[in-house]
Amino acid sequence: MKNRWFCILVPLYKMVYNTVEVITMGKTSNAVKDRYNAKAYDDIRLRVPKGEKERIQAFAEARGETVNGFINRLIAEAMGVDKTTEDAEYL
Repeated sequence: MKNRWFCILVPLYKMVYNTVEVITMGKTSNAVKDRYNAKAYDDIRLRVPKGEKERIQAFAEARGETVNGFINRLIAEAMGVDKTTEDAEYL
């Protein structure tokens, strides 16, 4: 009887322990990234009509860019700043 409970509880404990560990590590990691991003970058919220987001993503991916890099490159070009795609990612 004792062995049967042990066989059930040990895998359950390991499953819960591993899940808690992963969740905790993820939250800590995200918190660190959020603090760094808050110090290093300004956020600009951009709203587009429904369906445009997917079109923009597809266009940027076809050019080998991220959406952020694509938008930053367009801003740099419009402002007359000579930036390559890689540099435009983090203006």
